[in-house]
Amino acid sequence: MIDYRNIRDGKDCVVWTRVSTKYQEDNGGILESQKKFCDDYASRCGYQILGRYGGKHESAQTPGKMIKEMYDKVKKNPRISTILVSEFDRLSRCGWQASKIIDELRGMGIIIIATKYGLDTRTKEGVLMAKNSVNMAEWDNQNRTDKFITGRDDCMQSGAWCQKAPGIIRKANAGMLGAI
Repeated sequence: MIDYRNIRDGKDCVVWTRVSTKYQEDNGGILESQKKFCDDYASRCGYQILGRYGGKHESAQTPGKMIKEMYDKVKKNPRISTILVSEFDRLSRCGWQASKIIDELRGMGIIIIATKYGLDTRTKEGVLMAKNSVNMAEWDNQNRTDKFITGRDDCMQSGAWCQKAPGIIRKANAGMLGAI
């Protein structure tokens, strides 16, 4: 059982940001907006950022090297009381994995704050909200995958390309365009 009164004192924190794909990194400034939410929150609430960790192309399904590095740092440094994330699903989009991380950190007295909403894992209600948020993100991933597969299958059955055409077809089409 987690002792919800056992919270590390202080305003020292680390920031965690994550994107899963190169496309997310290159198109949309997702890392920058996550960083801005965390930095603004830290400034507004008096937190001192002692480190920044982040995953570029870090899977939300399995703990990657970068989250393990951040996790080890906060476990070893008793000054760090908080991990700032823009939203809880940046920690992980895998329900059981996120629950384990939240519970282990909470057991050490470290809270996670979703800075976009100001929600944290300080209380059992906050832990519930964090876990629900991650579980909904996992459901959303599965739902989008189901829709993609259905759409791809429909395209293939109708004879339409649902991906970039193979190189030989692109070359043939380029030659035909030049003749027009």
